[in-house]
Formats: sequence, structure tokens, C-alpha cells
Amino acid sequence: MWSKEELLGFDPVARSYCYEVADNNIGFGRYMATFKVLEEEEGGASAGCKLEWSFESEPVRGWTQESLIAYLQTGLEGMAKRVEEALKAPPSIATIE
Repeated sequence: MWSKEELLGFDPVARSYCYEVADNNIGFGRYMATFKVLEEEEGGASAGCKLEWSFESEPVRGWTQESLIAYLQTGLEGMAKRVEEALKAPPSIATIE
């Protein structure tokens, strides 16, 4: 399965971007999504961040709503795991020769 996505907007101050699926072999008609990084607070102090992902989609032929959400959830969990691993990794040091 593949899809070609097109960036529609990017806001570095709001830490968000939105995109749409421009072409795919999955069966999506219209599909738009927004990804945001939100600050979490505890007692008025920053407690890290939360990633929020939302989407709007036309029904996909041959898929139930539950199977589409399960498919997208699996991909999202994989992305979240890679982001977490990247953040936990020690910073790389580039050497100039």
C-alpha cells in the first residue's frame, strides 16, 4: 500500500501542520489530516508534550470504519514509537575533517 501526501500548511509557532492524500492505491477519496504538538502542563508547569493527530476522510470502498481506524492507528503508533526513540537517542556529534 502506498500514498502520496501533499503538505497544505505548516505553522512552526503553533507547532502544527496539515496535509492531504493526493494519490494512493488504498482507496482514499478525500483525506485530510492535521498533526499538532501540544504542551502538557501539571500545576502550571510544563510536563512535556502531547502529539495530537486528527483526520477527515471519505469512506474507503471495501473498508469498514473500524478497519480503517485500526489501519491508521497501527501506522500512528509506529510513528510515535520512532519519534520517542529518536528523542531518547543520544545526540549525534558531527565531525569536520
